[in-house]
Amino acid sequence: MNRHTTRLSTRRLSTRTPAATPWHSPPALLVILVSAMLGLAGCGDEPPAADGVQPTGAATGGGSPTDGGTEPANACELFSEEEAEAVAGNPVTAGQLLGVICIWEPEDLDNDAHLQVSVGYVPAPPGTDVDAVCQAGLAGIPDSEPLAGTGLGNSAYWEFQSATLANSGSLHICFDGGMLDTAAIGLRSEPELQEVAISIAETVLARL
Repeated sequence: MNRHTTRLSTRRLSTRTPAATPWHSPPALLVILVSAMLGLAGCGDEPPAADGVQPTGAATGGGSPTDGGTEPANACELFSEEEAEAVAGNPVTAGQLLGVICIWEPEDLDNDAHLQVSVGYVPAPPGTDVDAVCQAGLAGIPDSEPLAGTGLGNSAYWEFQSATLANSGSLHICFDGGMLDTAAIGLRSEPELQEVAISIAETVLARL
């Protein structure tokens, strides 16, 4: 089976009327985060709390998570529209929460040089072997490669895809508090997309 048939559509996630140029979804973003969420929900030593968890405070200083549930946090509360606009370098719309992912689309969907950026976060319940769950999720993303020298979390992996209409880069991070995924999509080079994804991750991790 062609691997593209087992992964997400290459259309960018959008709640607006499609523009002349299609947008692409962050490659494998939902796959890794939803897989992680399912794994984390089954690995904790304690049952989920009825009220779930707060988007911040799931981990302190990147350390152990607080007592709480396994429901995904609101990723849109971890990064602001102003921050998304600054790191993308172009105007963006308000964040759209799609499951465990928050997406900030460029206001001008017809300009492929403008970036779409996103954040996905799954907190880890107490007792979870986050690294084991993370590795299991990454097994389904063969294009991801270890990204050394960033100091982000326990481990970080980079995934890049080049296309005619838009390039996409996703940064997958495993840390003691759970899993974080940041992505940037647009007609920019791989180093530029990676720089954006790392910048987002540094900001978000400092708040978890």
